[in-house]
Amino acid sequence: MTNRVGRPRKAESFRRLVVAALAEQPEIPTRELLARATAEGYGGQKSAFYALVASARDPAHTTQRRPPLPAELSRHDVIDLALRGALGRARLFVSRLEYSRFVAASVIEGEGIEPIARALLAHFAAFGGVPLLATFDSPRVGVAGSEAVAPLAYLGLDLGVGIELPEAVRSRSRASSRLSRMIRLELLPPLTEINCRAELMRQVAGFVDERNARVAEETGEAPIALREEERRRLRPPRVSPAELTVRVPVVVQPGGVVHHEGRRWFVRAAPGTSGVLYLAPDRVRIVAGCASAVFPRDVTS
Repeated sequence: MTNRVGRPRKAESFRRLVVAALAEQPEIPTRELLARATAEGYGGQKSAFYALVASARDPAHTTQRRPPLPAELSRHDVIDLALRGALGRARLFVSRLEYSRFVAASVIEGEGIEPIARALLAHFAAFGGVPLLATFDSPRVGVAGSEAVAPLAYLGLDLGVGIELPEAVRSRSRASSRLSRMIRLELLPPLTEINCRAELMRQVAGFVDERNARVAEETGEAPIALREEERRRLRPPRVSPAELTVRVPVVVQPGGVVHHEGRRWFVRAAPGTSGVLYLAPDRVRIVAGCASAVFPRDVTS
């Protein structure tokens, strides 16, 4: 009697191929191993092959940590893409729920913290709620160095989520870079000839849908299925996208000027006064000492 497609014995016959590839490249993605096996005649199910790879990997090349609990942790990163097509360059903000491995990705504009904050809230909506902790994997969280700390701390309070910055996660070995590495390996090659933003957004959305429907090596289940279990424990965000106001510390310059990301506004406050810039979707509010000013988003000098 022949084996049914996808039974472990069918995958097992490809163990030698897997072991040889892992010896040469220990961190090779399972998806690439599956492609090699398929080229050599493998016709079984992905889940069986993923289980084979997981059993063959050297534990030294896996992250030794407690598996995350449902709704406990999400991971986030910013990826700068260099594309050969007319679009040239693009930035992605990517997120993943660590229990279900459910992924969200957005094309963002600009270098500041605001597009990241708004994409983060959109990704929580895609997740179905807010986890206990959101970990940022790299220092590229929108602004340089310590300038990111206060805006992200404010954001955590507004959304009702703990924010963990890159300095706090360096001890998590290679886990902190795996999200961006996965995105680059799996998404970047098809994007190299992208010529317009709309096409980029379409392909990113298609990648997210395919990734969430595919069986994850770590869990043996599709993220979209595990997400249904996880979302029951996620909490609703404290603000809606229309209500989200990003808070950024500022210092008043001579002439009452307040600068932020190449733009400037005016407030009747003494130079050197510390204040806060409130970036709402439709307006900018500045509070510095006893002075305050409000402007429509498109009004600068």
